Amino acid sequence: MERLPEILQMLFPELPESQPWEVVMQRIKEHPQCSLYFVVPPSGLAPETDWTWGSESSNETNLRENRIPLDLLGSGEAETVDKLFIR
Repeated sequence: MERLPEILQMLFPELPESQPWEVVMQRIKEHPQCSLYFVVPPSGLAPETDWTWGSESSNETNLRENRIPLDLLGSGEAETVDKLFIR
């Protein structure tokens, strides 16, 4: 999360301050360079698979991956970082 302000600045150098976090998240997901800074869990996992960032099954990926998991944007921490970023 410490990279989020830097990433927001690169993606949206003139991001309006008054946008709700939900709108910012949607703009991030739609941005052409989203995949450069954010990563999604592997697709095609069986429904019973409990894959999480940091699990043994994803540990090798975590060591090589420096992008932010896209699902973390839904956390309160990401919204707080955004609020601090725009001030």
